[in-house]
Amino acid sequence: MSGQTWVLAGHNPHKQAAFRALASRWGRTLLPQGDFARDSVVEDGQTFVENALKKARLASEVSGLPALADDTGLVVPALQGAPGLYTARFAERFNGQQSNDENNRQALLSQMAGLPFGQRDAYLTTTLVWIASPTDPEPKVVTARWQGEILMQCRTPDGVGYDPIFWLPQHLKTPSEMSLTEKHRLDQRARAFEQLMALF
Repeated sequence: MSGQTWVLAGHNPHKQAAFRALASRWGRTLLPQGDFARDSVVEDGQTFVENALKKARLASEVSGLPALADDTGLVVPALQGAPGLYTARFAERFNGQQSNDENNRQALLSQMAGLPFGQRDAYLTTTLVWIASPTDPEPKVVTARWQGEILMQCRTPDGVGYDPIFWLPQHLKTPSEMSLTEKHRLDQRARAFEQLMALF
């Protein structure tokens, strides 16, 4: 076993809260990368795995601890996989607007305007990478998906990321209508983390 304390790569407060809650269930402590350095990587990989691995290596280097990193995206097959690797920067890429949650959602809704519900399938995907050290040659890598559909308008006035427009038929609501406890129990991050822990 490679220690009970890991560093969590990145500086996103929503991800920090989600992963720290997951880690605590397994007796792990996740320290935020910001406790050690504010450095960030350029997420220029061609895959979610590449981006997550870059983030993990930096976090382990600045902290001296085993590192956990994720790369998460929304994939819409009808848009040839977009937003995909550009999920967090979709508005800027699509129409040059500032990439924030609201603009990203509106950019996606605009891209999908006119598509009927039968063509609005989508999934959230999370790839987790864990490394024991910055030069670990055998990173642990897992991926999980949360299947849903993109609505034609927001269900709630606010919410994190694409949650207000990501419809979950099996739950008859969007993630933005769930409590954080329910969301963190059901989403793709929770399933990916469970897969990761099975590797130890």
